[in-house]
Amino acid sequence: MLILLAMFSFVSTAQSRSSSSERERERAREEYNVQEKLEQMEKLRAEKEVQFERLHAGKYDNFIISSPDGGVFFTSPNAGQSSQLSLSKSFDGESTKNEGTFEVDKKVAYINFSINGSVKEGRIRINIVLPTGEKLKEMTIDNTADIQFNQMIRPRSEENKYSGKWTYEIEAIKAVGNYRLSLQTK
Repeated sequence: MLILLAMFSFVSTAQSRSSSSERERERAREEYNVQEKLEQMEKLRAEKEVQFERLHAGKYDNFIISSPDGGVFFTSPNAGQSSQLSLSKSFDGESTKNEGTFEVDKKVAYINFSINGSVKEGRIRINIVLPTGEKLKEMTIDNTADIQFNQMIRPRSEENKYSGKWTYEIEAIKAVGNYRLSLQTK
């Protein structure tokens, strides 16, 4: 009986070591695959400054334009007065600053924008500036809270401060996290 118990203990220990080393090998394979995919993405990004994709959606053609800094722009040229701009980026400790513009037509019925983000370290600052130079929204994303902000503006016909060239400013300061900025007009 003692010999049987010793054999059972030996087999259980061997199986435990085997499954533990199998888990370690699987974890190592997963880490290698993730690293390999990140390297492939970075190589592709370095090779092509800007990538264009065309999506066919029935009678409308939409374009996705992505740039090396991680910005992604969606356009829909056949949608009349509608437009959408989406920017998103993940940071891993970088400090960087970027600025861009977009046009808002005089005849839009509404302007809807949202800012989402989460930061573990550092901070991401986002400013949205009206054509008049007035800051519409300034938001800082840091490790105190995840941010989800939405605002809809319905310009009155006599209000001209919303039509024209808007500016967005995005600044990451030693940020470990991500943001998404989305603007839509109709």
